[in-house]
Amino acid sequence: TQDQDVAQDEANGFALRFTEALLKQKKEGENLIASPYSAWLPLAALVNGCSGATQEQLLKVIGEAGINAEKASKNMEKRLKAH
Repeated sequence: TQDQDVAQDEANGFALRFTEALLKQKKEGENLIASPYSAWLPLAALVNGCSGATQEQLLKVIGEAGINAEKASKNMEKRLKAH
């Protein structure tokens, strides 16, 4: 569905931003091993435990800006089932 496509695009955007940030900090000759999904999952889970500006910032960081926590939780549930 279109909602699933949008959610996947947002998750991919998080993964790209996360990886890019790590690569900027990596020094030449160093190796990098990272799991964007492992960083995204606990951040997404925190959305349900906060409110207001904190919740809005978390939604923005994980690529779910502009939707409410309930919709973000449903998106997270779909991604968990897909893995």
